[in-house]
Amino acid sequence: MEDMHKDVMIQVRVPKEIRDKFKSIVERKAQTQAKVIRQLIERYIQDNE
Repeated sequence: MEDMHKDVMIQVRVPKEIRDKFKSIVERKAQTQAKVIRQLIERYIQDNE
């Protein structure tokens, strides 16, 4: 049976200053950038369906 949960990559451009601040906060909270972005996307979907 083929895996139903295939991950894909989303690339976005943000100013370096924003990326650096985001990375710093995420690391300070012992999280990963990918996990935080996934949570934001999931919340956006829930709020807008």
